[in-house]
Amino acid sequence: MPTPPANRKVLHYFGYFYPILFIALGAAGLIAAPFGRTLEGSLVVGLLGAAVFALGGFLAWRHSKQDTTAPITLGDYPLDEQPRQLRRYMWITGVGTALLGAWIAYDLMRFESGARDVRVWFAVADIYESFGFWPGVLFVPALGALGLLALGWKLRSVRQRIRQPTKAQ
Repeated sequence: MPTPPANRKVLHYFGYFYPILFIALGAAGLIAAPFGRTLEGSLVVGLLGAAVFALGGFLAWRHSKQDTTAPITLGDYPLDEQPRQLRRYMWITGVGTALLGAWIAYDLMRFESGARDVRVWFAVADIYESFGFWPGVLFVPALGALGLLALGWKLRSVRQRIRQPTKAQ
């Protein structure tokens, strides 16, 4: 279902949330920089603050150039354009799942071999502690497969809607 124009405007303004958050964090880093214990620490905090502040400014500028009538959700695209967007979402989901799954597998293998400085998602850590290595490794690929399955079902329903002949009135 397409997004009404009034809601698009609200969603466009809500899109400024992250740029403003980055600007605030960057400003906090710049303000806190002179209070560091060492000169090197102050320089690092100041440079990071300046970089985050600049990133926030760039994101705000880029978002201000976006058209408020541009498609926001899948339903905003024309019906013949929706399958292409869904295939794009499927590619992004598949590649992201593969990369994240490989990273988690690598970290869990390092943990199994004795390293104690690994970082994994808390849900994966709970599954690893409760059920073992392989369920922990395969948790993210299983979630990705479920996401791909849901996108495939959506793609199938969109293709069926495209194939249905329209009734002439």
